Amino acid sequence: MGKLVEVIYRISVDRENIGLINAIFEAYEEVAIVRVVDKKESIMEIYTSCYFRDVVEEIIESLKKEYGIRVDVLDVFEEQIDL
Repeated sequence: MGKLVEVIYRISVDRENIGLINAIFEAYEEVAIVRVVDKKESIMEIYTSCYFRDVVEEIIESLKKEYGIRVDVLDVFEEQIDL
């Protein structure tokens, strides 16, 4: 059996952009799963594999630069998953 590294980005955003961020990540099928972990504080988590880490980081940068959306990366976690 192999191992896969799951990468989790915990981000802080403006509440009014939660839906847009969800929609953008949904458009990139199979790249990441996004969920809101604290609606009051507008904290989201983005789950991806190590294979799509660069894509997720490019999307985050694009949200900031092209859309002018505030996306603060609070933490990045890595977990090994047995396959």
